[in-house]
Amino acid sequence: MNFISKFTLGISSYGKAISFVKTHRLWKFLIIPAIINLLLISGVGWLAIGSVGDLQDLISNKLGVGESDSWWSKAADISLQVVIYVLTAVVFVKSYKFLMLLLLSPALALLAEKTQNILCKNENSFEMKQFIKDVLRGIGIVIRNLAIELSLLVLLFFLSFIPIFAPFTSILIILVECYFIGFSMIDYRNEYLKLSASDSRKIIKKHRFFAIGNGLGMYLMLLVPLFGVLFAPQLAVVAGGLGIYKLEDKLE
Repeated sequence: MNFISKFTLGISSYGKAISFVKTHRLWKFLIIPAIINLLLISGVGWLAIGSVGDLQDLISNKLGVGESDSWWSKAADISLQVVIYVLTAVVFVKSYKFLMLLLLSPALALLAEKTQNILCKNENSFEMKQFIKDVLRGIGIVIRNLAIELSLLVLLFFLSFIPIFAPFTSILIILVECYFIGFSMIDYRNEYLKLSASDSRKIIKKHRFFAIGNGLGMYLMLLVPLFGVLFAPQLAVVAGGLGIYKLEDKLE
């Protein structure tokens, strides 16, 4: 399967995930994380929106922007607004993603286990000790990935000031963002198989375009009013599990 097919599979798996959840009556495993996700995205969004105006006034006063009626002062004021809104959006996305992966980790791990039990026609008995171990493993990967992701984004930010790279940095930033959220969703399946973090990374890098498609699909779902906000992360886990299962030649 080529990279375009893998990328397309990453997005199309969401439709299959919805059907899978309905067929196997997994909605009950989506309710609690849905409530947590709604509260989380509302809280982070409220803080982000509330801070934009104060931040703009603070920086404007410090720089003396907008105090003159000259064209350059007005241009600088508009440019400052754009920069602040973009930075606020970036901080919002980063904060939401990191907190979501931390807070929903137990619920997403349980949903991934239920999905794989159905696919593998298996029913692993629930063990609290192993479950806690898996959750801590997942949190460790999230923190490690966050450090790598931030390093890449800082690099891309500085490259954006170089004319030859500037047109491509925005696209690369989106791809990086989607890859790492897809990475986390697919890793829940690898966690179920008791794969080490190193082996999990190898599999996901092998199917990196599928991971990007999965991550993009989740962000697109968040744009769907209410339904996306409630269920995007959970469906991303199911979609990631179904897709990577197919890519590993286990699903017809």
